[in-house]
Amino acid sequence: MTISRRRVEADDTPGPVEAIVERAPGIDEIPKATDYKKLFAEEKFMSELVTIILHPGLDASEIGVPVGVNGKRVYITPGRPCKVPRTHIAQLVKARPDTINHRSDDYNAPEQQMNIMYKQSTSKYNFDVVEDTPKGAAWLRELRAHHQRR
Repeated sequence: MTISRRRVEADDTPGPVEAIVERAPGIDEIPKATDYKKLFAEEKFMSELVTIILHPGLDASEIGVPVGVNGKRVYITPGRPCKVPRTHIAQLVKARPDTINHRSDDYNAPEQQMNIMYKQSTSKYNFDVVEDTPKGAAWLRELRAHHQRR
């Protein structure tokens, strides 16, 4: 994004005022063709099928766990090896519900009680990878580490 300065005349001000204007990218900022090659390679990588086994949990139904990305829904059956696109695996990793609990201190002195709130975040869907490429395994490790910190 390009930021430029220009003078603006306003009726309610004593003189000209300088304003900062943000402009949309111009023609000179169009990405080069090499960027498209990288984009296509990333799309191909994210579309690769990876074999996983989803651990059975409370959300498992008879048809499986529905995971949708960009209008494409996949049902993953828990307990059985399933070939799933990497984009859908990313959604399984990102599914982390938050649980908020509280603890009260000093029950004997009600006037000095403190209510302490804490948040706990755990993975909603646990799974094991059966078959993947070395690049895919590194990608999954990095993704899990990133979402573990959140």
